Amino acid sequence: MHDLVILTNTQSNEFAEALWSQVDQLGLPSETIFYKFAFIYLPHPPDVEPITLFKNYIEDAQFPIQKDNEISFTRGHIPICEEIIRARNYIEWSNKDIFEIFDRLVEWWDADKKYLKISPSDILFGSTADEFKDRFERLVNVTAVIAPNFNLSKENNREETLQRLIRELRDYGINALRLESACLHIYPESREDVLERIENGMASDIHELVVDSLRAVWVMVENMETDTSKKEL
Repeated sequence: MHDLVILTNTQSNEFAEALWSQVDQLGLPSETIFYKFAFIYLPHPPDVEPITLFKNYIEDAQFPIQKDNEISFTRGHIPICEEIIRARNYIEWSNKDIFEIFDRLVEWWDADKKYLKISPSDILFGSTADEFKDRFERLVNVTAVIAPNFNLSKENNREETLQRLIRELRDYGINALRLESACLHIYPESREDVLERIENGMASDIHELVVDSLRAVWVMVENMETDTSKKEL
């Protein structure tokens, strides 16, 4: 186990100066090994607002909607998804931010879900369907991260869109219990059904179902802890 390193004020200022000495077009440090979200909590110059810069990065980054070019096999490694997921404990998204991310996720799903139906025999190397299943597993993770902060209303149609997304993920064979677990505050009437499917998933001999069920429980625990913290405040 590594010892925790505590920087002095001088060391912290020197680190911030070095880290932010080279920045990219969005103003975030470049030529580093760090994820972008790390700059939220790492030392920074007093005139820099890393949260604003990070949000600008997320707004500028693209979800991997497949174009007409050749399909790249990523095994589900989607940088923008990793950033949003890993930043969840360091940033609070506004309703506007969340809705914009959600709308882009739905756009990605609607554009690329057709690739889940491609037979492995249709391509020369690997499986296109498996590649897009891996990609959409990340979509589920991102949506589950932002869903607890949804403040939906029937007026903007997003509640209906979220229901459609969950239904279609299940229809296309994407495990999404963790997302449904994150949406229980929106659809409380589904609690018993979700809990029953979590219990059945844990008892399954299918590894993916067990993992998804465990993640669903973890999402519920995290959200309960968040709700308790808010009540204490």
